[in-house]
Amino acid sequence: MTVTDYQSALAYIHSRPRLHKEANLNRIGALLDALGRPQEGQQFIHVTGTNGKGSVVKMVTCLLEATGLNVGRFTSPFITRFNERIAINQTPIPDAQLVAEVQKIEQQVSRLQAADPEFAVTEFETITAVMFDYFKQQAVDIAVIEVGIGGLYDSTNVLTPQIAVITSVGLDHQNLLGPTLGAIATHKAGIIKGHHPLSLAVYQVKRKL
Repeated sequence: MTVTDYQSALAYIHSRPRLHKEANLNRIGALLDALGRPQEGQQFIHVTGTNGKGSVVKMVTCLLEATGLNVGRFTSPFITRFNERIAINQTPIPDAQLVAEVQKIEQQVSRLQAADPEFAVTEFETITAVMFDYFKQQAVDIAVIEVGIGGLYDSTNVLTPQIAVITSVGLDHQNLLGPTLGAIATHKAGIIKGHHPLSLAVYQVKRKL
């Protein structure tokens, strides 16, 4: 095992590939299966969009905390320290907990690679797995989850949300999501789940007569 302390935990996370040539949820699914499917049985609010999703996550988290709930928050990127990306009631995941979670993931990835040498998870898939397992272990009442990129094939999209939120949609990450607004909107809409509510930003465009 290479992860022994905080610095080696961060080094392990950042050593994972940034992207994978195949866009799917198979890798994060296999890793979460190995961890006991920690995303199941939890309550989530799932947020995507081009602009404003970070602000929405922050506001919703604060509103839920004000009701007395134990609220998880998953965001990216961080401002001053990596741990900010995973927090409960605004308190970032402690170093010791981060180390323990990454050790658990390193062990399961090694086991999966022993069965399939081609198996590899990305950096964001690793962080997402840490988040799901940490929130499960800490028994949060609800977690507000910010999508990394897009939505459809984002590693957070293995959850079933209490409500999905899509903020304003514009041209972003076109090399990954597609060249048009329609293609990008299709990826964002991938977080919508049947029989679960959706909050959608609607903008009225006024034309000059």
